[in-house]
Amino acid sequence: MNRELAIQRGRRVLAVAASCQNQLFIQPLRSKAGWVCFAIVIALLGWWYFAFGGELIRQTNLDMTRSDQLAMMRLAAESESDILPFRSNYVQPLWPWLSRVVMSGDEDNFFERGRWLNLWIGFGMWATLACVAAWLLAPAQGIVVAVVYGFGVMLQRAHFFHPEPLLYVFFGGTVFFMAATMARSKWRDHAGWGICFCLASLAKGSTEPLLLVFAGATVVRLIFGKLVASAEGWSAGRHFAGAALAIGCAAVIMAPNLWFKWQTHGDPFFSPAKYWMWCDDWDTEAYPLTPKIQTRAQRDAFPPGELPTAKNYIAQHGWDHARERWSSGMNEMVSRFILPTRQWERTMKPRMTGGSASRGEADQVWNYMLPARTVYIGFLLAAALILWIGRSCILRQRPAFSAHELTWVAMAVALFAGYMALFGWYAVIGRGERFSLTLHLPLLGFALWWVTQAVRRIDARWRDVATMVCSITTLYLIWNAVAQLLRMTRNPLFGLGV
Repeated sequence: MNRELAIQRGRRVLAVAASCQNQLFIQPLRSKAGWVCFAIVIALLGWWYFAFGGELIRQTNLDMTRSDQLAMMRLAAESESDILPFRSNYVQPLWPWLSRVVMSGDEDNFFERGRWLNLWIGFGMWATLACVAAWLLAPAQGIVVAVVYGFGVMLQRAHFFHPEPLLYVFFGGTVFFMAATMARSKWRDHAGWGICFCLASLAKGSTEPLLLVFAGATVVRLIFGKLVASAEGWSAGRHFAGAALAIGCAAVIMAPNLWFKWQTHGDPFFSPAKYWMWCDDWDTEAYPLTPKIQTRAQRDAFPPGELPTAKNYIAQHGWDHARERWSSGMNEMVSRFILPTRQWERTMKPRMTGGSASRGEADQVWNYMLPARTVYIGFLLAAALILWIGRSCILRQRPAFSAHELTWVAMAVALFAGYMALFGWYAVIGRGERFSLTLHLPLLGFALWWVTQAVRRIDARWRDVATMVCSITTLYLIWNAVAQLLRMTRNPLFGLGV
């Protein structure tokens, strides 16, 4: 009798544990009590985020003339009376226009207050994204976004007087809304990607290739729609009409800036980066070129074959030089995106490195916030792949992929490959991670979605095993990231390059 009672109690405990595991890792967050607990976790992480952010502001990025920050501060002063963000030079207008709310006549004071404002913007954005992930996926996935994206990406860049926090989220929003239009033909999704696209463009350039990704994804969607199951409510005609709506929304919001560029530079899509990218060095070629290309008359005054363009670059350097530049830059950007420290062990278990006394650094400093941030995406993708393969090969269940899900795979691959190719070419002008980190939010979102969907679609008899795979992977990511942050908390000394 006692043995039977113990077995029953054990089964009840296992049932409760399985239910809790399901609610934490698989089921979307809906209960009020759950949201209260989730809000408390986000608040605690927010306090930690600002504690680190304050140290980063005090210790790093002390030179406002570095990385275009002074140019953005001066553009903010020029935009003081502008109702809309339209005024730009070689930097885009959105962040300087927003930073006016903390503008001060003292540049040092404005610089510090602007960096704090950027930290707050970054916090608001990653906290919102974490709530969206919890609502659509599960609470644990929301915590992954908060920890990995909030600390590993936002905190890495938000303490600069830079538009990256705005760019990263609006770029990611564009990708997600574009992906949504491949599953359903809803006007709000098309309008969403149009608005996010133009805001990302106003924050910083390099968003235009997303239009090619969208066009390619549309072709893939049409092809897969003929071969596999298609989502209900999707219409090709409504999709193209929605794309026109998106482009119209973007054009209306960007019109003041396009008109300003036409009046000032003689080109509504003017950007010095269009000419910088055909230079081989920043200090000796690109930077001196900038004041010489500001107007159409200046650009027309260049002797034939001298203005940096693709045609002139190939004519001057040849295809072999171009191929070598692209391949070396591609290798650098991909390797730094995946393993910033260039070593697997230091990425997963980072340690302090020697600081530079001549630069005012401590003897030992941290150079990255969560360098394993992209490896975490790889773990999620591996878990999803294991579950899909297990379902197909072991359980003999054919995965029921829909047309839009296959299209999302194509979008993710094209997004990574295409942008890494572009960043690789541009690496000689703009080295570093602030470009490649643009891809982190879309890839993290896709990975979290796929691993969650893999569990939800597996046979009920194997659901607990699949849930265990998902939960172990997710818990490991959170544990590894939090362990790294705790080590930094004990000794919060950072290098100037963070």
